[in-house]
Amino acid sequence: MPGGDQRCRIHMRRSPGFGVGCWFIPVVNLWFLALVISELWRTSARPGAAGPDRTSPMVWLWWSLFVFTPLAWLLTTLIWGFYLGASGQMFQVEPTGMVLMSALTYLAIAGGAGIGARLVANLTRRTSELGAAAGW
Repeated sequence: MPGGDQRCRIHMRRSPGFGVGCWFIPVVNLWFLALVISELWRTSARPGAAGPDRTSPMVWLWWSLFVFTPLAWLLTTLIWGFYLGASGQMFQVEPTGMVLMSALTYLAIAGGAGIGARLVANLTRRTSELGAAAGW
């Protein structure tokens, strides 16, 4: 009896190994990861579903947060370091803007994690439905 991947094969342009590898390869993960997730979203649509060629905006929102949140965190850290180094004393002046920037960065990190979890749940549901339609 063939395995599940043989009974219900999602036909993607890139191999599963590439999909896993693009998480770990620096610079490649900034763009190809979004392409792999987008393609998985499109190809996991049920046959005959309306709009299977569209990628969910959730994919692009997650990817945006995945790429830009670490950059915002780095920028915040560098600005904090510059501020603390220039002032000579920690919190000599109340750095309200920096506290707000830090808080927004951490909220973006939490939001990205939540959207990522929701995206994985949706992809799991879609591929399970596709497998159920194929009889496994």
